[in-house]
Amino acid sequence: MKMYMEDVLRELGIPARVESMEIVTAKASGADIIVCSILHVNELKGSAKAVIGLKSLVDKREMREKLIETLKNLGFIETS
Repeated sequence: MKMYMEDVLRELGIPARVESMEIVTAKASGADIIVCSILHVNELKGSAKAVIGLKSLVDKREMREKLIETLKNLGFIETS
């Protein structure tokens, strides 16, 4: 999933650091956005400004759509 997210961010021209970690570490990481399986969203809520739950961890289209929506909601990118 990390490589796919890095690809999506690169395609969008968004500089970001992507890290892979287990849930306990992610909760305390201080990340702006956490991307995880939809199975872990409730566990991670409140651990970052946003938690993105994915149905498929290898679907770049889903990643791109949800990431763009989240970045717009957080004001990191402008809505078009």
